[in-house]
Amino acid sequence: MSKKSKHFEITFFVISFFCVVAMLIMITFIISRDEKNLKYQNLDVVFSHSDILSIENKLPISDAIGKNYEGSGMEKGIEGYTTFSITNPNKKKITYEIYMVRQKTKTNDIKSNYIKIYLTDDKNVPYKGFESKKIPSFYDFYVLKDKPGAKLLYRSTLKPKEEDKFKLRIWLADSYVLSQVKEEFSVDIDVRVK
Repeated sequence: MSKKSKHFEITFFVISFFCVVAMLIMITFIISRDEKNLKYQNLDVVFSHSDILSIENKLPISDAIGKNYEGSGMEKGIEGYTTFSITNPNKKKITYEIYMVRQKTKTNDIKSNYIKIYLTDDKNVPYKGFESKKIPSFYDFYVLKDKPGAKLLYRSTLKPKEEDKFKLRIWLADSYVLSQVKEEFSVDIDVRVK
């Protein structure tokens, strides 16, 4: 075998190898992109602020204050607040679930029984499960059987072209005893078709 043909074979092998690797990377990218697009499985979900709520142990507040908080006028870290909407753009009825996943923080975590959670529509009317005088804590919510660590916040059904609007508030219960050590609580809000 001549030197030229051996050099050609090596070059061909190297180019082929890189083409195969590039194709695998592209396939992986396409699959992961499709998984992100399926995150809400044919529901349009829009968060006006963020899908992650975080608070610190700066100031416990009463349920009366927490329930009426509108997202401004309080120091950052005292109370979490976000608004979001879920729309069904499909031609069939869809049942969805809103669930929460606790995130690890950089500091000590606040115990979940001190984190109050309140869900209303955009006109501050509480959704089912939030209308009683006793505001639930993060600890009180049911863990989803098929998603360990995820807690069910709300389940509902949307007709075609229908939209649900939400205000979600979290705050530190007034039964919490202030600590000199910085503590935080962070939760990710997610939606899925059920």
